[in-house]
Amino acid sequence: LNERGVLKMDTANILESLTRQTLLLNSLEQPEVVAVLRCCTSSRYGNSDIIYREGSHGQSLYIVLKGSVLLKRKGETAEIMRPGDCFGEMGAVSDATRTFTAEAYGDVVMLEIMGNALDVLEPSTHVKVLKNILVIITSRFNTRIC
Repeated sequence: LNERGVLKMDTANILESLTRQTLLLNSLEQPEVVAVLRCCTSSRYGNSDIIYREGSHGQSLYIVLKGSVLLKRKGETAEIMRPGDCFGEMGAVSDATRTFTAEAYGDVVMLEIMGNALDVLEPSTHVKVLKNILVIITSRFNTRIC
């Protein structure tokens, strides 16, 4: 932010690109994206590092910024997450058992959002994020059964 509280252009371009690429942030205004990003921590993983295991419990969702993440069920790759994709959303909203093992494929940089971290968002922003999570879950469900 500059001295007037306005995002600098480079940062603004990064936010715009992230918003376009990431369904979780789609439909959010720039100040809302910034608020969500303040709820995040960044993580780095090396090739074959396990992010979480199938059957474990978790409360985080992840947004891939760089690299790819393999989602494996019973050792077989079921999906590949690429920059802009998010995963783990069921854990963030319900502490559900993980249905996949998430494994880094190459060097990976991600944002992690603990589900309860979203509770600090303004109610209207929180609703938009939860709606986007519902869209992601519905899309995955439809893809898997069709």
